[in-house]
Amino acid sequence: MIKKHGGNVYKFAKEHQVNVEDIIDFSANINPFGLSDVIKEAIPSMFEKVLNYPDPNYTDLKDVISSFEGIPEEQIILGNGAIECIFLLAEHLKAKHLIIPVPTFVEYERAFSKYQTEISYYKMSDMILDIDCLIESFSDQVDAVIICNPNNPTGALVERTALEKLLNYTKEHQIALIMDEAFIDFTDDEDKNTMKTYIDSYSNLIILKSLTKFFAIPGLRLGYLMTGHKELIESINNNRMPWSINSIASQVGELVLKDDLYIQKTKEWIVKERQWFYNQLSSIDGIYPYTSQGNYIFFKTDGSDLDKQLAKYSIMIRNCNNYEGLSEGYFRVAIKDRNSNLKLISCIKEILWKS
Repeated sequence: MIKKHGGNVYKFAKEHQVNVEDIIDFSANINPFGLSDVIKEAIPSMFEKVLNYPDPNYTDLKDVISSFEGIPEEQIILGNGAIECIFLLAEHLKAKHLIIPVPTFVEYERAFSKYQTEISYYKMSDMILDIDCLIESFSDQVDAVIICNPNNPTGALVERTALEKLLNYTKEHQIALIMDEAFIDFTDDEDKNTMKTYIDSYSNLIILKSLTKFFAIPGLRLGYLMTGHKELIESINNNRMPWSINSIASQVGELVLKDDLYIQKTKEWIVKERQWFYNQLSSIDGIYPYTSQGNYIFFKTDGSDLDKQLAKYSIMIRNCNNYEGLSEGYFRVAIKDRNSNLKLISCIKEILWKS
């Protein structure tokens, strides 16, 4: 069964008989700044390129990503969103036994199960991943582990010193370490938190990145993976379908990674708004939020129908009851602009007061 994701405003609009433009969507973790001015100005001129096939090697885009990440082009695989990279990884890594700390992003299981990988879950204690306990849970059959950092949906961040220990253990035991850093850009110190500096030294390390969240381009679908695993890179490049990224997405990717003003503005904003939003949620009786390093806040509440109650206000939030390891009463809300955040806080207070 395909597990639902956040962000399906079209289904929500149909079910609740509202216009899409009237919905305030807290269920999808997208930068509320929207498209940067650089992209808005450039898009009209991009359409001429749809008359030709994209460069099958996406040379210019890879060059920009290489410069942005400090990673050689030959260690980069592009994808139609990070989700395609996850499925490519599942297909070509050929892992026999994958361990997934939960709760976390729902697509890992679906991707790897498709290619007959056995899945084991490690349930985190109070939503915190203890690396020592995780390592102790490994069986002799485990040959891959995937960690979302910061985690989706909890927003919890594992410090790099702990991940270094896991990296050394997995290298020694020939285990692939997959780090999903889709939200690493939103953390307080991306350079301090990312594991990409270890790619050259650890061929078992694979890092997933997404451009859709930070740069607010989910409809364009653009992501990539980075690794020093030469056999994996070669297998994917030799066997994947061509032109999985359209020419407009490729051009947008080239521009957004050079948009230093947008990047800096977002990083400065998220640090302040995340703390303010967390404090506001913490002040509401019956709402129990977890600290986050993502652009979203995860919380528990005594009621299990908060999403249904908020739908009456044309507000969407992410009910997390379909995450492995979670039950009813857990929700995730994206951090949006201040007016939208105030609206959500006000509506939650009104709902809880009435109950």
